[in-house]
Amino acid sequence: MLPIRNVLLFTLLLHGTAFTQANITGVINQYYEITAVDIVSSNALTLASVAGLSVGDEVLIIQMQGATISETDDANFGTISNYNDAGNYEIGTICDITGNVVLFDDVLVNSYTASGNAQVVSIPHYTDALISGGALTCDPWDGTTGGVLILKVDGTLDFGNENIITRGLGFRGFAALTSNGNCSGFSPDNTYFKPFTDPSVRSRKGEGIAEIITGKECGRGPQANGGGGGNNHNGGGGGGGNFGDGGAGGRRISSNVLTCGSLVGLNSISLAPGYGSNKIFMGGAGGTGNGNNSPETNEHGLDGAGVVIIIAETVAGSNQTIFAEGIDAGTASYDGAGGGSGGGAVLLDVTTFSSALTVDVSGGDGGDIFDTGSSNCNGPGGGGGGGVVWFSAESTPANVTTVLSGGAAGQILNTEQGNCTVGSLNGAVNGTAGSELHSLVIPESTIDYIDCAIILPVTTVSFSGDLLDREAHLRWVTVSEFDNDYFVLEQAVNDDNFVQIATIDGVGTTTETTEYSYIDLQVAEGDNYYQLTQVDNDGTKHSIGIIALNYTSVISDLRIVPNPASESIGVMFTASSHEDCMVTLADQTGRVVYSEVRALSKGTNTLPFTIADLANGLYFVQINVSNRRHVKRFIKE
Repeated sequence: MLPIRNVLLFTLLLHGTAFTQANITGVINQYYEITAVDIVSSNALTLASVAGLSVGDEVLIIQMQGATISETDDANFGTISNYNDAGNYEIGTICDITGNVVLFDDVLVNSYTASGNAQVVSIPHYTDALISGGALTCDPWDGTTGGVLILKVDGTLDFGNENIITRGLGFRGFAALTSNGNCSGFSPDNTYFKPFTDPSVRSRKGEGIAEIITGKECGRGPQANGGGGGNNHNGGGGGGGNFGDGGAGGRRISSNVLTCGSLVGLNSISLAPGYGSNKIFMGGAGGTGNGNNSPETNEHGLDGAGVVIIIAETVAGSNQTIFAEGIDAGTASYDGAGGGSGGGAVLLDVTTFSSALTVDVSGGDGGDIFDTGSSNCNGPGGGGGGGVVWFSAESTPANVTTVLSGGAAGQILNTEQGNCTVGSLNGAVNGTAGSELHSLVIPESTIDYIDCAIILPVTTVSFSGDLLDREAHLRWVTVSEFDNDYFVLEQAVNDDNFVQIATIDGVGTTTETTEYSYIDLQVAEGDNYYQLTQVDNDGTKHSIGIIALNYTSVISDLRIVPNPASESIGVMFTASSHEDCMVTLADQTGRVVYSEVRALSKGTNTLPFTIADLANGLYFVQINVSNRRHVKRFIKE
């Protein structure tokens, strides 16, 4: 049987998806919703499904949402009061899968919240890879999973004639819906949120790192880095943001006191402070324009860009591009235009760029307005904010060109009315630029979590053993148990064929520390492997771990003659080699009465001892040699 560390390596080679040179295209990742988190007590995540995952797989753990924002009906709406776990991410290695519970080798670096839409993403691992047959991309964010492309390449990732594309795969924008055209007293609506059920403002906020708030889904206040919607009447949607903030949507200018206007929106929120805490984010979605005409045209909120993470020794860009930019909102007629979306985040943990690569994380342009009629001067959309390109290098590599610009605010393209000017923004605002960051360190723990020996529902703090003569003394300790029926102990000798040797009853359910032990009297020459498994009341099994004990018999046939004895004894045995040993005599209380180092000869040995001065009673002779203890007892009479 392989040594324990090599068993893990062998498992990784079997299951870690490490491929030779490969042609890759399309979606190469798998996505898993996290439904429960138990990092503190068991370093475990519960997933909605584990299909396709194996022990030894490296995965990305990332939380997409969960930030707290102001909900007040004023200009503070959407400001971030706490990022919480939103944007936390790291790489972990799976060491156990029990049901849908996944346990990790090392202590997870960050905390995660299942309610914040956290997910696990598989990481394919290649020796060398060529993007061929189409662009490399990811699943779109669907509110639970997706929006992330990640891969590892030991050698070279060659773009060939293809690109990487995650534009439009990040936070979601929403379709424009028809609002009514009523303005109370012809005064523009000055609120910052409205419920989706309010017929006057059906213009949705774009999605961002704070989840949409029920009853506050619409209106001009931003949703963190998601753009606000346009207000009644015909206001433009705000741009989604990322590192750069998205610009406010423009207002409709009324032609006279008898027609409706609207107010300018708010900029979405920059996530620059989050990046300062080593978090990463998808691009925010643009808000929808407010409209009262049907069908709606280019009033929709646009989807933000997703995340790209490349870990490679070398990238051959081959003059291709990573497209993680926001989407332009297009041109609207009759109604308010949608906001452009935010650029994404591209992380490049790359040593060398051997040929030119462009990385585009720019924000999308806000929607323009093509006005017709006598009273229209509607609100253009705000521009989207730029994203992030983050290098592991301390400066931007020479072969990489980044595009970081914020999206342009929409403008009036055509008008038939005197109060409206071609080229006017009507208060719409450009998105601000994104940023290059350097010295990227992707979070990844190196602190062992008790060698992956902790599996729910029994929390085990140790499983160990040592040899006493030819006996294996095995011990394990639990600090809590839930519905624990029994343990199964198996042994394998010099190979990987485990045979059950014992069952030990559990205590059921307890929060008290419980100590267990078992003595194996059948230790074989060579490597002895012991595997411990816990079994629930319903029969579910959980692997606790494997330990190895090597028995090499320097001493055999140990005996004491005569026994009982009154004057002297001879300690007789056969030694397989020349060794120094420690010989100890102790009484039945453990008090040592004699101790001396003696030299052994290969073959038969007899060690004489005078015991006439010892009190009558039970004594033990212990010989320690080559880290093994050999014990025999005798009686002094």
